Amino acid sequence: KTYRYRDNGKLRSVHYMEDGRNVKTESYNRKEQLDEVRYIDKKSETTTKVEIYENGEVKKTRVYTSFNNYYTVPGATKP
Repeated sequence: KTYRYRDNGKLRSVHYMEDGRNVKTESYNRKEQLDEVRYIDKKSETTTKVEIYENGEVKKTRVYTSFNNYYTVPGATKP
């Protein structure tokens, strides 16, 4: 895990790695609430999906089909 902090000392993001490869990144807003979670494919290092949170709950999920192409699903999806 790698923690990143803002200049005022509040948490900005938590970056997860497994076997030296990127797995996911959790981003937090200024109130230190979970803002979004970005899942990354281990082999290709591309974004597979992004879960966008509002008030601590999943508002919508973007599932990527290719580099900049995605479709949006309301709520959460399986990893």
